[in-house]
Amino acid sequence: MHTAITTPAAFLTYTTLYVPLIVSAIALALRGTARVGWRRWAFTGLLGIATAIIWDHPLTFGGAVLAAPLMVAGAAVAEPIWRVVERPTRGRVLTLVTLAGICAPALTGVLDLALRSRTP
Repeated sequence: MHTAITTPAAFLTYTTLYVPLIVSAIALALRGTARVGWRRWAFTGLLGIATAIIWDHPLTFGGAVLAAPLMVAGAAVAEPIWRVVERPTRGRVLTLVTLAGICAPALTGVLDLALRSRTP
């Protein structure tokens, strides 16, 4: 019985760190299936900043300045991926698998080896 009570409490305590992200996600979910433009992405980034400040989550000034543009940039990167998920075609799926399964690990591997070779 003790575990049944403490597990939800521990989960809620852990997830409270992510309340600014949850608020931003809710703001996007309220749009339903409507297309979301860059203004809405910037708004959700600013809403996340405001929530983080109110929630007393540690937030640096640099993080606050970068939040809205990063939401817009993340949306621009995610849009082509979502098109593959929404309407998969052979060409799109092969491109996504090639980029995500071969090119990204190759790039990070090269960066890792370059950094290891320069580390004393």
